[in-house]
Amino acid sequence: PPAPSTGAVERASAVRAASRQLQQLSCSERSQLLNSIADELLRRSDEIYAANALDVKAAEDEQITGPLRGRLELHSKKLQSVIDGIRALAAKENPLGRVKARTRVADGLDLLQETVAIGVLLIIFESRPDVLPQVSALAIVTGNGVLLKGGREAIMTNRKLHEIITDTVHSATGGAVDRVAESLGIPCFETPSGWKFFGNLMDSRELGGAAYDPLICGEESFGLGSSHVREKDGVWAILCWLSILAHHNERTAEGELVGVGDVLRAHWATYGRNYYSRHDYEEVDAATAQQMMQRLGAMAAGDEPVPDALCGGRVPLLGVESFAYTDPVDGSTSSNQGLVCKFAGGARAVFRLSGTGSVGATVRLYAERYEPAEAGPAALHRDAQEALADVLEAAAELAQLAHFTGRDRPTVIT
Repeated sequence: PPAPSTGAVERASAVRAASRQLQQLSCSERSQLLNSIADELLRRSDEIYAANALDVKAAEDEQITGPLRGRLELHSKKLQSVIDGIRALAAKENPLGRVKARTRVADGLDLLQETVAIGVLLIIFESRPDVLPQVSALAIVTGNGVLLKGGREAIMTNRKLHEIITDTVHSATGGAVDRVAESLGIPCFETPSGWKFFGNLMDSRELGGAAYDPLICGEESFGLGSSHVREKDGVWAILCWLSILAHHNERTAEGELVGVGDVLRAHWATYGRNYYSRHDYEEVDAATAQQMMQRLGAMAAGDEPVPDALCGGRVPLLGVESFAYTDPVDGSTSSNQGLVCKFAGGARAVFRLSGTGSVGATVRLYAERYEPAEAGPAALHRDAQEALADVLEAAAELAQLAHFTGRDRPTVIT
């Protein structure tokens, strides 16, 4: 859910928009997301125990004892039970779209009873922090958005669990923009490249759908467009940054101007930093580039084995997925829009292929990893290539990039 500072109506509307995006995921994608959450709960269990110890200490100071204190405590056995339960949910068959009953009303007309998502759930629970990941997992597997309200006695544990789950969801679906959209309580969409998808979102209101405008859309090289300028335009990007800087300098004293670097550092201190880079391998033989993508596609389809870890075991691999997008406006589905390699800790690498004509193809490798704000300045102010070194190395090893491209380094790095 959005940040607490967001109004109740705006928060519920944002969760409703998020639930629609969740329903667009396949059962396999939702299952992989649940397994990623289980992995992160286990990996960050020490953080959970530390937060829970603060709640238990506060309860002891308030002389809370007996069953209430017992429900509040989240020890290793209880957390492992939660993790096992989430993995069990991930292994179940798709609960959505199942036909429970069928009645023939007339020739050519059947009435079906089919399982669908409810939409948005409001769950109020007592001081049992283990409920938060359990209900969140149930909401994900059933395609529902969820608003949660827990007891104040478990506030530190609930905050930590919420942080871990939202970090995992963000790492699975997006990056820096997603975190700001969540904080503001506004919808955010991850689309394939192509302005058709942006245009549909802009036109949604006119077509009788949800209102997503005013809408800003952008891509990795900061080509931007909006509801009133439907092109990714360098001039638009310059005007956008000038507007951002003007806003930040409204009350700045003369000689103390806020610059682009200041804006970025303030953003990282609030939202954390999404390290990002794109590596292009240009004029690669089209046939061998296709072979590389087909091999990764076979991993995503389950037809090719996927290693558990890469780089000598240093980088655990959670899975490979083929990105597909279902347009929330016209319902069309665009498949095979990129192959996503998901690593432990929320990092990912995306492979796309373009320009497969006679001159040669371009293999694009997008790498991203997230560093939370609380990691501190040393972790947030690193060189992007240094911060992404493990991700890039693991992605290259998984795809056998040097073998298929004949290159030991990219042509262009952005």
